[in-house]
Amino acid sequence: LWLFSILLLSGDVEVNPGPDSVEGTLTDSRDDASVTSFELLSNHLSIVHLNVQSIVPKIDSIRSEADSYDVLVFSESWLKPNIHSDNISIEKILPPFRADRSDRPGGGVIVYVRDTLFCKRRIDLEIQGIECVWVELQIKSKRVLIGGFYRPPNSNADYFNLIKESIDRACNTGIGDLIITGDFNINMSQSNNRMIELMHEYSLTQLISEPTHYTEHSSSIIDLILARNTSNILHSGVVDPFIQDYTRYHCPVVVLLKFLRPRKASFKRRIWNYKLADYDKFRKHLSESNIMEKLHSDNNIDHNIQNITDEIFSAAEQSIPNKEVTIKPGDYPWITCHIKNLIRKRKRSYRQFKRTASAYFWNKYKLLRNKVNKEIRKSKQQYFDKLDRQLSCEKCDPKIFWRTSKQLLSLGRTRSNIPTLILNNEHAEIDSQKARMLNQYFSSQTTVNDTNKSLPHLDPVQHNLESITISIQDVKDVLQHLNISKACGPDLISPRLLKEGASLLASPYCTIFNRSLIQ
Repeated sequence: LWLFSILLLSGDVEVNPGPDSVEGTLTDSRDDASVTSFELLSNHLSIVHLNVQSIVPKIDSIRSEADSYDVLVFSESWLKPNIHSDNISIEKILPPFRADRSDRPGGGVIVYVRDTLFCKRRIDLEIQGIECVWVELQIKSKRVLIGGFYRPPNSNADYFNLIKESIDRACNTGIGDLIITGDFNINMSQSNNRMIELMHEYSLTQLISEPTHYTEHSSSIIDLILARNTSNILHSGVVDPFIQDYTRYHCPVVVLLKFLRPRKASFKRRIWNYKLADYDKFRKHLSESNIMEKLHSDNNIDHNIQNITDEIFSAAEQSIPNKEVTIKPGDYPWITCHIKNLIRKRKRSYRQFKRTASAYFWNKYKLLRNKVNKEIRKSKQQYFDKLDRQLSCEKCDPKIFWRTSKQLLSLGRTRSNIPTLILNNEHAEIDSQKARMLNQYFSSQTTVNDTNKSLPHLDPVQHNLESITISIQDVKDVLQHLNISKACGPDLISPRLLKEGASLLASPYCTIFNRSLIQ
């Protein structure tokens, strides 16, 4: 007891630690930093809502945060029908579902869904006269219904009744997992009979228990998450407000579900700095590797190829500066490692503020938040300025021109992955499963009956090629004339390495080629 009392007095232990606390933190075993439950459970389906108050000028900040979530719901989008969705597209996200306010300024709801998820919009649940969007997700055999709402302040009782009617329709679909989120402008920190009656009538649970909206002199819980089946809720709560606002602002609210999120996996890639390479050292390591002895002791060509590939990379690692990086397909090129590091620091400062209520951490968080937004704008501008210089150069290399043009053209497009496929109640989420399912479907559509069909007549070839022999010099000549600016093949060996080591690699490759032809 006395030891526990000392730990509590030190300020390092929460009074009620553990995953049952929405505001609690968990310690990641990878390092000493405290990370939120949301980050530890990032492989689960996540939904975020934020009152964004005009999405167009803030889309770059949203893009930098979007990878953490599967469904993004924004109220007060302030969009008009003349604003095309391509202008607010997000990488790895499907084109957004929108409910724009057209009769007067402000308002609006927009919902983004990750492109690895199978989803459809449920217009049949959307009542004319209110601002809401309903989407239905299919995750394996489970269906999840998500509704995003915006209720303007000082709305009358009729508006609330329309919201109730929309929720009633959703509850009558038979889908058990129902998530309703949005800015309802109803302060749940005070008793509100209408909202409480609605929750009781449809067996809904309100998951947010801390303020989400701050003004000069007050705070309130008006950004809500209502869930019908709480047994599938892992965590919920309020996260740091990453949008730059000064006095009045909303905080994002997040809910994590038990369903695993299908996501496009990142991959590792080794980056080589060939300009600083020591190629004499590279050739020395190759000469000391005894590749030919290994080839003579094993006739298996697959083993031979693997041995020579391993020796090349072993020699390269010792003579060429290199590092391993994680590639996330679809990342915006101006969201640099520096910006991602600032985002992590910003999140850490906000967690420290939540834990200590210290003005120091709050000011530190605001400085980092503003710095992140400033760095994103600066990095994006520098990126496009660089592309502009490359294209406007008088002696522009055609290869650079087409590469730069491709980068510019691809930024405005929405590139989507194939979502979860369903065939005969089977679900395919990863790429290999999708390929097999598509092959199974299309191969079952057509069959060719070749019963009792005769083979076509072919005239005999007049000349026979009985043998092919490749010499060491043949291989050496090819290796020495490789174009080092070309991409590597499936073995990831750069043409630069093959060309620099041509005199030493010609003999083992010659042996492998001839052995392959003979076998």
